Amino acid sequence: MKSLSVSIISALLHPRYGGPSEVVKLHAKGLASKAVVHVYGVSNEDDYKEIKSNIASLKVFEPSYPFRWFYCRGLYNELIRHSHKTDIFHAHMLWDYPVYAAWKSAKYHKRPLIITPHGSLNNSWRQKGFIKTAYRKLLLDQLLNDTSCVHVLNNEEAYACREYGVRCPIRVIPNGIPLSSFYLSNDSFLALQKWPDLVGRRVLLYLGRLWYGKGLDILPDAWAKVIRMVRKNNWLLVIAGPDYKDYREILESQINSLGIADSVLLTGPVYDELKSSLISASTLYILPSHGEGFSMALLEALAAKRPALFTDKCNSAELAYCGGGWEVPDTIDALTEALQDLLDKDDAYFESAGLVGWQFAKDRYTLEIVTNQLLDMYETVIN
Repeated sequence: MKSLSVSIISALLHPRYGGPSEVVKLHAKGLASKAVVHVYGVSNEDDYKEIKSNIASLKVFEPSYPFRWFYCRGLYNELIRHSHKTDIFHAHMLWDYPVYAAWKSAKYHKRPLIITPHGSLNNSWRQKGFIKTAYRKLLLDQLLNDTSCVHVLNNEEAYACREYGVRCPIRVIPNGIPLSSFYLSNDSFLALQKWPDLVGRRVLLYLGRLWYGKGLDILPDAWAKVIRMVRKNNWLLVIAGPDYKDYREILESQINSLGIADSVLLTGPVYDELKSSLISASTLYILPSHGEGFSMALLEALAAKRPALFTDKCNSAELAYCGGGWEVPDTIDALTEALQDLLDKDDAYFESAGLVGWQFAKDRYTLEIVTNQLLDMYETVIN
């Protein structure tokens, strides 16, 4: 029986791009045991050195102008040459050139096209601007009309896509991480060795891109209000992740102006074992985001038995309902109130909630479950 051949296409392959790059890597890994998988994308030479070890059957092309579109020469021709061997194209993101190239290649050889927008249509601010308005009229509406299926991460994103005008079938498949990730030993040694300020502290951890859209515009203000209370002085707010559009400078300025620099640690990007160790060193994970598809960082925290405080823009209400986390509006006052309550709790309280969240995520969000759901989606659109 002929193996299913899948071409995955994405501009976002380096870990600095956060969740979407991790999803592409994990999709390729999960599908590789059950299909022939090829990954195509955009990358400069330096980034390629970091990503090639994480993704098998990878072919990338150097970015060129217009860079904001993630344009690259050669990708379309490569897809055309090999698309006759491909049963299905799966493109990630929405506004980028690689999605356009996947669409044109799928049309050329009459193959199905799946698009995973990663929340690109979730919020009105993601769709605004002259360039995106023009792009929609010139290309995007037709591209979406020709798409076989849009893969979304939750029901809220499905609704947002319908509101935008997507008419093709929509399949809800969440993100997932390998089942083995839920059974890793929690070892904080590397993190404590690298950042001695963590020793003897209870850690409130944010892990993700440094960007106001992730709620880092409101988190420092909420933290400043809470940390001034003397009984909270054993807590340390750790903000870990890559800079995005030079927002770190703005964040540092805000932290300094609030006078809270001694209770905040900015680590920069953390990956692989160091990231796992930092999660292990934390007490509570926080995601104050103004908009999420399905946070991989949140899922990684749950896998390490760390409960989470998150906003209602994170589309994770079920986690709060089951007792594995706490959901609040994405405002300074709401975060402040929640933190004032939570930071007084003892370790046993967080350990209990972390165990509930771990069980909740393990039962629903493993890569093995997601891989079977992806294969079912592929078979549906092919047949």
